[in-house]
Amino acid sequence: MGNKIFSKSILVIFILILIILFLVYKSFFTSRIAPLSILPHQERDIPVTFRTEGGLLEVAGMIKMEDFYREDNLKWWFVDWGTTISQIRVEATYRYHVKLSWEWRVRIKEPVCIVETPQLEPTLPVAIDTEKTVHKTERGWARFNKDENLELLRKSISEKLRQKAKKPEYLNLVREPARKTIEEFIAAWLLKEDIWESSEWHVIKVVFPDEKSGAYKAGVIEAEKEIEGIKKISRSPSPPTVK
Repeated sequence: MGNKIFSKSILVIFILILIILFLVYKSFFTSRIAPLSILPHQERDIPVTFRTEGGLLEVAGMIKMEDFYREDNLKWWFVDWGTTISQIRVEATYRYHVKLSWEWRVRIKEPVCIVETPQLEPTLPVAIDTEKTVHKTERGWARFNKDENLELLRKSISEKLRQKAKKPEYLNLVREPARKTIEEFIAAWLLKEDIWESSEWHVIKVVFPDEKSGAYKAGVIEAEKEIEGIKKISRSPSPPTVK
């Protein structure tokens, strides 16, 4: 009887020693080893650099909340098995640029400088703030695919944002801020190159490619006539001083 008790005590002590050794190993050794990725191994994890040939001039941006939806309905044997609905809301930051390497036409007719710029383009991909991203997904009464439906919606967001960034209404929202930025850019260049001397009569008009035949170009022509009138008035002799 005593031998059995002794054997059980030895076994318990041995098990306790194994547990202690395991805990020590976990505490001092595994913490120093980089955890293995739970994602599939990537064939190439080296950063890929690229260059923007000729450079870009970022001229405007816009922050906008965007909502995306995806519905998945199932009907089988004349029975409606329900609709799974997923929604994701993101805060998107749209940025727009013009290419410095493309043709810029600058015509100076003192004191007016008319600049015909390259096309206003979105910088892609559109950035989103993941901290402000929210989502919700609900399954149909006999559906079990709410997570799958949400994942499919998530993967489609980049392309949807890309299409939104190119929409004419989005381009029109940033058109005037972009025009102002280009006016400042051209003014700084003209003054730096001593093409213009500092003068209160200097005016810069920026024309985008899709405006060349539109109302804005007509407005530029009118502005030229108006400023010509201002120049004539400014050059007229000063009235005599009344004493």
